[in-house]
Amino acid sequence: MQSSSIFAQQKSVFIELKQQFDNGIISAQDVADKYLDTIYEGDFQKCGTPASKFIDAHNANISANTLSKLNPTVLRQRSFTPSTFISASGKFKIFFETTGSHAVPLADANGNSIPDYVEWVAQAMDSSYNHTVLTLGFPDPIPQGASYEVYLRNIGGVYGTTHQDQSSPGGTYITIHKDFDGFPENQDPDGNQRGSIRATAAHEFKHAVQFKQNNWTGEADRWAEMDATLMEEIVYDDVNDYYNYLEGFQTSIFGYPEKSIIPGSYQHVTWAIYFYERFGQDFWTKTWERIEAAPQTFGFLSAIRQEIESRGESYENSIAENFLWHYASGNRLSPTNYGFEERLEYPESYIRKKVSTLSDTLSTSLNVAGFAVDFLEVDLTEPRVGQVSATFTYTNPNLQLAFLAYLRDGSTEYRTISPKTTGTTNFYGPWNWEDITRLGIAAVNLVPGKSTSYQYSVFATIPEETFLAQNYPNPFNPTTNITFGLTERQNVLLEVFDYTGRRIRTLVDGVRDPGSYFINFDATGLASGIYLYRLKTDRGVYFNKMTLIK
Repeated sequence: MQSSSIFAQQKSVFIELKQQFDNGIISAQDVADKYLDTIYEGDFQKCGTPASKFIDAHNANISANTLSKLNPTVLRQRSFTPSTFISASGKFKIFFETTGSHAVPLADANGNSIPDYVEWVAQAMDSSYNHTVLTLGFPDPIPQGASYEVYLRNIGGVYGTTHQDQSSPGGTYITIHKDFDGFPENQDPDGNQRGSIRATAAHEFKHAVQFKQNNWTGEADRWAEMDATLMEEIVYDDVNDYYNYLEGFQTSIFGYPEKSIIPGSYQHVTWAIYFYERFGQDFWTKTWERIEAAPQTFGFLSAIRQEIESRGESYENSIAENFLWHYASGNRLSPTNYGFEERLEYPESYIRKKVSTLSDTLSTSLNVAGFAVDFLEVDLTEPRVGQVSATFTYTNPNLQLAFLAYLRDGSTEYRTISPKTTGTTNFYGPWNWEDITRLGIAAVNLVPGKSTSYQYSVFATIPEETFLAQNYPNPFNPTTNITFGLTERQNVLLEVFDYTGRRIRTLVDGVRDPGSYFINFDATGLASGIYLYRLKTDRGVYFNKMTLIK
């Protein structure tokens, strides 16, 4: 992975200052002054849009002197008219200067009197439009027949900003840095300068689309920076400027997984990438359509839940698997291609606790913030005997668990298990300890804003007697889990019957080692009603009932 010391300790300053203001810690004038320092004297910042929005909303409480330097409309008012260039599509009008503090680089390889830099910006804006609107199907923020305004200016260490201005076509305009001289590196094959232009064009144009969809209002606005950074990766896959934010960055899922990812910002972009890669390129288009339908009342996570469930999958399991993909990155790369497409370029996630020995008394108290994750890891260089088992006890019943087993044959398998209202979850894995080299566990707090403490025990277990447990959940729709235990190696037949005695499904048929087994039953396509499941072993036959409610 590319590393940039420039970003090592950097924070998303604009968003952090806004949070301090919302909490009553600092005034609007304090925020504006710090914005000004950051833009012209501070570190590099991916996006100034949060600052622009704040200034617009609170300008009555900000001094005229500060506003003269920060106000978005002032940024466009000049004592002379800058040069202009229309992009090939006609969709974008680029404003630039060739002298003074806002001058762009003057190189002109094709000799057409338009600086190459200006043409690169125009090309990047056209590509961003084509991919975002024409390919993905997001709403077009540019009125028919109009040209969207893009200004190239010296904006300090800020890559770009999308400003709200009702006098502009579409109600917004974009400012992009005039040269990106000295900005952090990226992986664009055409060089860092082109890469910075491309990343900024894709990022800021997505902000223009967001304005079109929800007017930068409502709860979904808290996730706007993560969403815009996602578009950089989608439109320009080879640039990878977002790598700068994944390691050593404040609240990165890799560096600080135990901290909440709300509000979502640049460093959380991989959380959004998961849904794009896992569910397809239309996932975010359809999710934002749900937000657009009711921007003031429809929450971002609610829209994600509805979109996942509309595809017949579990929201809770998907959130847990999302974090598990983060665990399976970097040097924990799965040999069976589990996880992110670019996982080898990502850093390793921080492990909260490592377990190197197994004991039925191993436990400790940990705390995980709302909508965050603890990564636990069992690393077994020496094979152990028995079934993979674990118990989690927690203060609030909101702990979703995901387990990723690295098997000795080079493959990986994962399981997720939902929390119970009792505050205790038992996991009996489908693996023997002797068959795995490592077990990764993601303990995910599903509830925003509400932390939970928990204890865990990871152990190898062989039941004292053969058993068939009650399925969980019960009633269920459409999936449930069936657990059974064996005291010795024997033949096993696990079957499901309807209430008339007709066999519906065979879940297990073969020899199994001693231990506890965790079997998932998917009743998709079956009618509501009571079903029987039977465990037949060399030692006896066991029955239980379960209820499917649709």
